[in-house]
Amino acid sequence: MSVSKKVSFIEDEHRHEDLRQSALNEVKPSKLQDIHERMMEHAVCRALKTVESEWGSPPAHFAFFVMGSAGRLEQSYYSDQDHGIVYDDDSNEFEDYFMRLGGEITSELKAAGYEECDGKVMASTKR
Repeated sequence: MSVSKKVSFIEDEHRHEDLRQSALNEVKPSKLQDIHERMMEHAVCRALKTVESEWGSPPAHFAFFVMGSAGRLEQSYYSDQDHGIVYDDDSNEFEDYFMRLGGEITSELKAAGYEECDGKVMASTKR
């Protein structure tokens, strides 16, 4: 991991701590959800950019989705990760690419302060 990426993770972690502090200061739930959505979108974009720089463009159409509190738009300031990736591939030819992407997304979200799901319901876990 590069030094600049570690610094960015630290900055993201501070943003996540700011989010928690805002929640403690009675931020409206809808505003809190907006902040979570922006942070998650940022993490997913960073992950995709990293994987594309190493492995090239995605080899198939795909969708990243969230479940749990994020999927219900009910995230709190201590929400964990619950997400997945679906993609068009009948032959499993592209599995390595999307497992790598799922792993990078999980890492980015963890670096931003989102704990991994205890049940391993994440795009980094083969199902």
